[in-house]
Amino acid sequence: MFLYPIIGNTYLDTFSDQPLMLYFYYLGTLIIFYLFIMTIVYTISSFLNLFHWKNQKLDYVVVLGSGLIGDKVPPLLASRIEKGIHIYKSNQNCKLIFSGGQGPDERISEGQAMALYAEKQGIAAEDIIIENKARNTRENILFSKELMTNGSRFAIISNYYHLFRALLLAKELEISCIGFGAKTRLYFTLNAYIRELVGYLYLKRKLHITLLSILVIPLTILITILYLLKQPL
Repeated sequence: MFLYPIIGNTYLDTFSDQPLMLYFYYLGTLIIFYLFIMTIVYTISSFLNLFHWKNQKLDYVVVLGSGLIGDKVPPLLASRIEKGIHIYKSNQNCKLIFSGGQGPDERISEGQAMALYAEKQGIAAEDIIIENKARNTRENILFSKELMTNGSRFAIISNYYHLFRALLLAKELEISCIGFGAKTRLYFTLNAYIRELVGYLYLKRKLHITLLSILVIPLTILITILYLLKQPL
């Protein structure tokens, strides 16, 4: 990003008399600037979604699964479970739903592994519901909702970097819920954050393509006018 102005000046000096190349330069600049703005918006929105301005009584706490090591719960997933247990204990008559299917390299489903982990932490088996079919975040939310009684209020638990996209998916499914983020080690957060940002852009790809198309139209008109003004009469 910091080198872009230097590279841009060199490019402009080289192709200043070629309108098509100038168009591609300004188009690339527009896309980079747009992605930069979207990254800022995504980051701020993710941060704001970690706050809850009023307390809500919850009927269910849904912990979203992630990969197991065989049948063992790794630290990343353990942080989600522990956050879920903390929220569960703050709500009377609440149930824990552990959601996650079984991957090809996993000995048991993620839902079952999380339930076993929670039981070892002293959570009563009757307060645990296992959802063991989901293959992705969308199915985590959808299948877990099907296990609840009508009109239930619930929260989803994931890691900080993943929570915002999970809440967007819930909104897209017209499922009302709130979310809580579990702590994530710093060395893992940056890589995961980039992956989630790409996932968000893909999730809302129609919106972003539409917005970029609207921005490209005036750019195309402007470059065309500048080209015509340079032509001899």
